[in-house]
Amino acid sequence: MISRPIAALIIFLSLLPVCFSIRISPDSILIPFEPGFEKEYPFITDKAQNTVVSIEGPLSQYVSIVSNTISTDGRFVVKATLPDQIETPGDNVLFVSVMEGGKDASMMGGVAAIRTPMVVRVPYPGSYANLGLSVANVNNNETGYFTISIDNRGDHNETAKAIVDLLSGTSVVGSYTSPDTMIPQGSIGQIVIPFDPSQYTPGPYKAVADVTYGNKTQKLGVDFFIGSLRLDIVGYSTTFRPHKINKVDIQSESRWNSPIKIAYADVTMRNGSQTLNQFKTPSISVPPLGKALLQGYWDASGVGEGNYTMEMVLNYDDMKTTGSAQITVIEGQAEEKSLFAQVNWTIVGLAAAVILLILLNLIVLFRRRA
Repeated sequence: MISRPIAALIIFLSLLPVCFSIRISPDSILIPFEPGFEKEYPFITDKAQNTVVSIEGPLSQYVSIVSNTISTDGRFVVKATLPDQIETPGDNVLFVSVMEGGKDASMMGGVAAIRTPMVVRVPYPGSYANLGLSVANVNNNETGYFTISIDNRGDHNETAKAIVDLLSGTSVVGSYTSPDTMIPQGSIGQIVIPFDPSQYTPGPYKAVADVTYGNKTQKLGVDFFIGSLRLDIVGYSTTFRPHKINKVDIQSESRWNSPIKIAYADVTMRNGSQTLNQFKTPSISVPPLGKALLQGYWDASGVGEGNYTMEMVLNYDDMKTTGSAQITVIEGQAEEKSLFAQVNWTIVGLAAAVILLILLNLIVLFRRRA
């Protein structure tokens, strides 16, 4: 016997192909409000019999269906006829709904339905704008840009201006001022301010902008990173076994905002001034501002217990990063120790037990409801 939850799931899954089998184009329409505005909007959907088109939502009295030939070519036309005034400013949303095989737009089962939002955007009285600030991560050999977007939702043209401070931590290290920029009513404009990243030390920064439009000022902030072509050594293996071939891990981290396509490490094992072994890791690629693991193998067949020196040289794009570390060769280790986290099997076992108990409780619950 199938339990009720499973039966409900089967019914729901069986209805999915029906619910999502219809299409409509366009998928959205934006109408900037103008007194007495009139325009027709053609739609395309699936050619089918018994398809119902309806208009739903606020302001639906101002939109009508003027043509419907869905049964022959899958097309219909709606017309928007707006009044001289709409009291509610902002986005007034109504929907053009299409339903196959149904008479009621509220029906949910056994029919396929879809709808397109029509947004009548009514200006706000006075000064009103939606603002945004963006700064892309940039390398120190490129030009950076502070970009401020201004969506003028007020009822008149606006003049906008921005002052952008560049912060490193809590210190202001640079300041930039834009010229006055006119943003027409109902449009989205931009203020773009270039800057030279080479004037600043590579690292994380914050841009803080004071944007003035009309008689209003709004503060915006965004974090970004100025990169330099550098690959840092941030971790490495430190303990090895004598008279064995040992795996050597070197964790690298990029400070560059672009991919490093080829990176590898030259590794030298030393006992004082004596060179014990030299090897090269395979080449890898490193993602922008990402980490990557370089791995090689050290043949310590003739090396006994003791403390030694590992010298590392990262090679990438005609650049090098060097590092040196004290390492230990010791007998009786179950496995090589590394700076990288090891699996805590106790925690894994406890997590598995919790998941098993949850599954058992669900099975008991379903059987009781069946």
